[in-house]
Amino acid sequence: LSLRLNGEPPWAPPVRLAIATAPRLLAVDARETPWLGDLGRAVRAAPVPVLAIGPRYAGPAPTPVRILALADGSPESAAVAPALARLLGDAAVPVELLAIAVPAVGERPEERELDLAAALQALERGLSAPAAHRRVEPPRAFESVPAAALRVAAETGATHLALATHGRGRAMRFLLGSVAEALLRTSPLPLIVTAPGGTDAAGRCGRRRPAALARARAARGRGPPRHRPSRPA
Repeated sequence: LSLRLNGEPPWAPPVRLAIATAPRLLAVDARETPWLGDLGRAVRAAPVPVLAIGPRYAGPAPTPVRILALADGSPESAAVAPALARLLGDAAVPVELLAIAVPAVGERPEERELDLAAALQALERGLSAPAAHRRVEPPRAFESVPAAALRVAAETGATHLALATHGRGRAMRFLLGSVAEALLRTSPLPLIVTAPGGTDAAGRCGRRRPAALARARAARGRGPPRHRPSRPA
């Protein structure tokens, strides 16, 4: 049970509890507000990866866990590998690495695919075990990156999607990242989302805690705060 302190946003109590208890994963139900809109803030503040289910969640898969990890070749997206390594430990969970090859303006598709293949090879070194497969996939005609990722997930039998957010700023799409936001709203699979630098050291987590949590700690030092139960996730 995590109580909501005065002035705290709805997403703060479970994040505060995660900071205090150091779990491997924070799981939230983001099918409705406030979590659907606030997930980006929770991901940025949590000291561990966040597992979230969105409005299209289809229920638990009857098959063993198989994770499809998304990356785009950027340093931010590479944070998904060490986050999964810490989360899974020695567990024999197959992880497949996927990059959707969308060439930049003026870039040849073959060059983009070669760059992404090299990025996935480097990313694999951050996992706790070799990847089950590395795949660079060009999107089909009129197919978005999230749609291509969901197609590959269905083809490979993935039970979870994992990615690191690029988000910055205040709006959900900037806090969570446009691809992560679209996947949260459309994926039938749970998402494992981490923020770059968010799951390294406890000191680093402390610098990223929201101001509301700092105010709550100060309030506890001045005397017993008034509590109210947190809204169910």
